[in-house]
Amino acid sequence: MRRRTVRLICAGWLPHDRAWWMRHWLLGTRCIQTIEVFERREPVLLVGNDADDGLWQLIGATDAGSTGKIGHLHHAVDEDPTLVDVLDLPPGHSASRTRVGGPWTRHLGYPA
Repeated sequence: MRRRTVRLICAGWLPHDRAWWMRHWLLGTRCIQTIEVFERREPVLLVGNDADDGLWQLIGATDAGSTGKIGHLHHAVDEDPTLVDVLDLPPGHSASRTRVGGPWTRHLGYPA
């Protein structure tokens, strides 16, 4: 274990670099949100990572219509830190829950 740590440090990588990378990614990642989620009238109950463009979708209890608001993902995580639990969704996958703090159920695509 010690030898590996020495190699990683010599290569310029330190354990805190992962936190820096995650923060950098989160601050620069945009998402589309329903109006209700954007205006904080509804919690996020469905999160999706689109396969075609990698855009994240944040949807509340109201069905997503044809309009939405573009924002940065970090604002939503500031409001609800439990969103971090699903930020590892690969493109083309989503996760849903019935309430804030409830368990996430992961899906290939979006649930019907």
